[in-house]
Amino acid sequence: MTPLRISIKTHFVLTLFVFLATASLHSTALANEAPLGLTWGMTAEDLANAGVVLSETRTENGLSIYRSTSMPANISDAEFYSLIIHEEHGLVKVEILSEDFRNDILGSAGKTRYADLKQTLTERYGEPTQSLEQSGITLYDEPDEFYQCLEYDGCGLWLSVFEADGLSIVLRLRGLGRGEGYYRLTYESRLFGEALDEIEASNSESDASAL
Repeated sequence: MTPLRISIKTHFVLTLFVFLATASLHSTALANEAPLGLTWGMTAEDLANAGVVLSETRTENGLSIYRSTSMPANISDAEFYSLIIHEEHGLVKVEILSEDFRNDILGSAGKTRYADLKQTLTERYGEPTQSLEQSGITLYDEPDEFYQCLEYDGCGLWLSVFEADGLSIVLRLRGLGRGEGYYRLTYESRLFGEALDEIEASNSESDASAL
């Protein structure tokens, strides 16, 4: 049998094809994969079947907001999770709200946790498209007023934004008062933007027909 011989050019083309196909599959998987062991597009029934206990907080314009304290994959310091499900697109947005940082006068614990999460997100999704970590711009400018500053508009902002494959992720430290704060980590899928566009179009049509 004549041995199979592949030219360098053919080998390069085949290698490039395999690389692009693998990258495409990875990109598609990343776009469909939600955090916490979830998948974008899941319905409330899907979540219940996955063992997630949901409590509905409100429904408006086809968007239902649920709260839960346990997911298939949990974050160690999460106090609760907020899930937004669209009547047509399913799960479109996920929010993780942490337990409060208490007696953290200088914000050290909050800053450390924020930095750890930011590093993990950077490794997974690439460098943040926006990042601002500044406090003491006005009014609350003392080191022990870190959380009061984050609570006050215009004083400071501790935030990082990531964009990848139609996914938008926002990590933010928030203040509650002296020595107290928490972080909020929000994931918005591409479907969330589509759902908002559909809601806006439906409201505009409804307004036009009412005039």
